[in-house]
Amino acid sequence: MTPDRYSRWKRASYALARIEPSLTSTVEWLGRLDVQHVMEDQRFLNLSEHLKVTTAEIHRFSDHYTMSYLWVLESCEVLRTINKRVRSTPGLLPPDACRLLREIERAFENVQLKPAREHMVCDSLVFSPVLDPELGIGWQVSRTSSITRRELSDAFLDVLERIQYYKPFKLEPPKFLRIE
Repeated sequence: MTPDRYSRWKRASYALARIEPSLTSTVEWLGRLDVQHVMEDQRFLNLSEHLKVTTAEIHRFSDHYTMSYLWVLESCEVLRTINKRVRSTPGLLPPDACRLLREIERAFENVQLKPAREHMVCDSLVFSPVLDPELGIGWQVSRTSSITRRELSDAFLDVLERIQYYKPFKLEPPKFLRIE
């Protein structure tokens, strides 16, 4: 599964060759890190409850959480750059692709330290981390919604693949993009 996922990231990164060539290697790097995060999420989730609370695992999980958050921040910057380039060059992508790219960028923005106030239904400026039992590390973005790093990476990879292969876009965004 993991080598296949990295191959998908690598192929999808070529979608940026005509949009912003300088991002191709950055997206490959993000893809490699994504695969590492997916593997680490699974490793941690498969541990017994007793092992999860050992000092070594707590430190390892803390590092993994921090790196996951940094992955989200860098991916958001890449999406901002892509969106900026697409907006400044009309016709570079179909309108549906542009809308979906922007929606995915907004989902990434929902995890940042300075969240958009219109999405907030609580007073916290920092989202609480969550651990989804299937998808791993994520963040609580409202009282009823959370977003995992895996969901974000899946959406990012999917949109790049759609751009690369000109797959038709659904008008309905993934369910996690709709923040309650």
